[in-house]
Amino acid sequence: MTRRFNIAALKAISQAPVIGEAEWLIAAEDSVAFLKENVQSEEIVIYASGPATLIHAVLAPLKQVTPADQEDLMHAFVQTDESWVIQKSYGGGEGHRVYLEAPLHSGKSLSGGEKLIFRRSFDGVQKGESPVELSQKLVHALDLHFVQERNAYCRLDKYGDIEDVIRVIRTELSPGRESLTAVTILARDLSTYMTLADMALVYFFDFTRFKSGGFNGWGDHPRIDRKAPDLFYHGGSIGNASYVNGRMIVRSTIPLQQLVDEWKEESNPTRTKEYATFKIFDRKNNIEIETSCAPEFLSNYFQKSDLPWEISPAFFRPDVLHRFKADPEKYSLDDRSISCRNAWYLRSYDINEAGQVHAYIGDLARLPIEEQRYWQSFNEWPKGT
Repeated sequence: MTRRFNIAALKAISQAPVIGEAEWLIAAEDSVAFLKENVQSEEIVIYASGPATLIHAVLAPLKQVTPADQEDLMHAFVQTDESWVIQKSYGGGEGHRVYLEAPLHSGKSLSGGEKLIFRRSFDGVQKGESPVELSQKLVHALDLHFVQERNAYCRLDKYGDIEDVIRVIRTELSPGRESLTAVTILARDLSTYMTLADMALVYFFDFTRFKSGGFNGWGDHPRIDRKAPDLFYHGGSIGNASYVNGRMIVRSTIPLQQLVDEWKEESNPTRTKEYATFKIFDRKNNIEIETSCAPEFLSNYFQKSDLPWEISPAFFRPDVLHRFKADPEKYSLDDRSISCRNAWYLRSYDINEAGQVHAYIGDLARLPIEEQRYWQSFNEWPKGT
């Protein structure tokens, strides 16, 4: 599986190539291959809008699309600006009604589903392209926050780094052509949400290719009609133009029991954890030794043992601190401690007269193994007290 979505593949189906334009114009059905490959990736497109391309994915209750009612879905269409509204109607015998109406309220397949993408316009006020809004239910459930400079909905990973989970990508095509807008999401996060919401992803797609100024309508033309259980569409081509219009259903790849098992493993206090080995000064026995920082290799004041105390210091070259000083956005160096964006915390460190940084081995044991290995790479025997 590919890690990140490649905008070049979406560009290729959205604009004619410099060489081979005639062949491209009559091969709109080739775009379906992009959709099938996309849903096998680790980051998938859930919305795309540009010349020759419209992809719009919504969520539908799983039981209502299992199996899919293809006729119902082909007759349905979801506008990007369709949203929650306050409806007012007069129903004759029912009289006047005012009520709240959800998007995806009609049709048996989509009723009770969820829209993921909204593009609303503010007539007379807003200039330029309509902004892309995300479902707040999705964003909040995944604990995401919008980061303006990344144009993405993000969270912190276990290393304290910012991770883009949902990206809004805008790119210009060739000079004088329209722009291309896409929204992507990490497949695992979307599958998790779909599993818990008991929903399936339904793609609405339309790929229409024609040469501007040289297209006189479809008229009578050869037509195609493809029907598989979760992918169905119709289309055709004529002269220098072609189109496909259809639906594709994608189901979560993560069963609910897997999510439960993963949580049980994460919360298991006896699960296996890796620990690095350090050169330390064993204060209890007054010797220099090399030992693992795992709890079973250490002791404290209250235990009768020959093992080193947790407050035995390990020593490091001064440049161990360079990474933390170079990135003050990610790391906080206080007078005697270091923290990393809610990912880890080193309770205590100091510097001796020889310029070495030192920290208690018991504190190092509480760091993630990747961070322990970083400190281990600077570890050396003490050159001072």
